[in-house]
Amino acid sequence: MKIFLNSQGFISIRKKGEKVGTVIDEKNHFLQNLKDSIKKYDLFVLVCNNPDEYERNDRSAFFIAQAFNRQLAKFKEVVVLDGRNEDKSKEYLSNADFVFLCGGKIECQNEFLKKIEFKKNINQNAVVVGVSAGAMNLCEFAYNYPEDITELNNKKWISGLGYSDKVIIPHFKRWKGNMYHPRHYNLLKKWFLPDSYEKEFLCLPNGSYVMIDERKETLYGKSYLIKNGAMQKICENEKSLRR
Repeated sequence: MKIFLNSQGFISIRKKGEKVGTVIDEKNHFLQNLKDSIKKYDLFVLVCNNPDEYERNDRSAFFIAQAFNRQLAKFKEVVVLDGRNEDKSKEYLSNADFVFLCGGKIECQNEFLKKIEFKKNINQNAVVVGVSAGAMNLCEFAYNYPEDITELNNKKWISGLGYSDKVIIPHFKRWKGNMYHPRHYNLLKKWFLPDSYEKEFLCLPNGSYVMIDERKETLYGKSYLIKNGAMQKICENEKSLRR
């Protein structure tokens, strides 16, 4: 099995604020590595973040499948795995050629992944891409940092699926921690630097990712390591680092 831990990987196309499509990112050789990794295009399974958000899940699968049609190849079948068909998760996961784990809320997806016994049922020849929360949940631990004041009491460290010992921080912005958070809410100073005394963080801006092939990990693109209250850049765009 080959696994990609992405900050983004699939770029939304928007017109007048509305999403109208998706493009597979070519930056840092992601599209090429994906092309080299997927051997069959029979079954694409999208694993939801929230099993009850049917419309959002369907739209995500539709746009990603469209991107594959344009840039790589067309899948014979596309399945959205969520609350409507979780009873068939073993069948879908064991036959999947490509699996996409959505972003969103870490805890919500984590519970669903364990409910469907993802690690037990996944086809060992599949290519798996986790984006944002999906990437975080594929690791040994997911860092469930608060995204706003209502989440200050959330459980901080969540046990993931264990495919990597890295603790991933996606959408990283060097001066505030996360590119999507308001300017006044500095995650880097409030949470990432202090909490790095407990565990070190691999911080991925959009466009960067980790590829895992038979437990060998390669880091692609600009990335940072936060450890013991200090941050350092460890890789640049269009370069790679075996870790």
